[in-house]
Amino acid sequence: MTLSTCSNVCLLTDYPFSVTPTVQNADFAHDYARAMGKVPLRSGLTDSLEVGYRTGELVITATRAAGWSSPGLYLDTIDDVDFAKPRLRVEGDRLQATVPVTDSWGEKSPDLRDKSLTLVLADGAIAQESTQTIGAAPAQTPDNAALPFWQVVLMALVGGLILNLMPCVLPVLGMKLGSILLVEEKSRSHIRRQFLASIAGIIASFMALAVFMTLLRLSNHALAWGVQFQNVWFIGFMALVMLLFSASLFGLFEFRLPSSVTTKLATYGGNGMSGHFWQGRSPRCWRRLVARRFWARR
Repeated sequence: MTLSTCSNVCLLTDYPFSVTPTVQNADFAHDYARAMGKVPLRSGLTDSLEVGYRTGELVITATRAAGWSSPGLYLDTIDDVDFAKPRLRVEGDRLQATVPVTDSWGEKSPDLRDKSLTLVLADGAIAQESTQTIGAAPAQTPDNAALPFWQVVLMALVGGLILNLMPCVLPVLGMKLGSILLVEEKSRSHIRRQFLASIAGIIASFMALAVFMTLLRLSNHALAWGVQFQNVWFIGFMALVMLLFSASLFGLFEFRLPSSVTTKLATYGGNGMSGHFWQGRSPRCWRRLVARRFWARR
């Protein structure tokens, strides 16, 4: 082999080399054919294929003369769009896949009509890759229509009642009712105003959370509750906190405030409604325990 080496001038140099031919593996052709057989085809699986979009859903309809035995659907990604798990329904030679669609924040998705989508449709050992332009899907049938508003409100009310039976809430309700029974000759209107002040505090808490989450979104940030429980260090810290709480409840140790502080806390307060408002503002599980002691007399 002759190669040139160049700087200001080029010099030709001959390099001897030898090639030892390798014997092809007898199983190579078979393995290669098997691997190529798993690559999705461009056509041959479906007789017709349509992709449509309606609000919140992607509808894919495919027909196959031989019918469907174990269909599967795999979608390529689209910017700022999240696809949920497809719901597949087979009716004879017709397959309909309904895919819930949201944006990357888990909310209402953008309009996908006239966008290009690459998908792989499979049935058994056969797969077909197709690129389709998304059209308009027909409106939802009554069976798949959204629930009426009154049913949504009823389910939310039942869910709230069930949540009141949670271990962190039910004892608190008893404490609140007990505080009402122990009041000294207060009118119904006064007790009603106390409840309304507490409700206003709860509403204000959720409004503050809504504003906080909105500001996070506008700054392209996100906060997901529960992810911290996947961290081993956080779980260990919470286990330590619960261990300390348990030891304190068993009387192994206790923290005492200075007498001047306890005296001030015992005599601080009044008869206003701000204490009940701040009860509502504090977290549900402990707001009655803490807020009552510091604010109920205001």
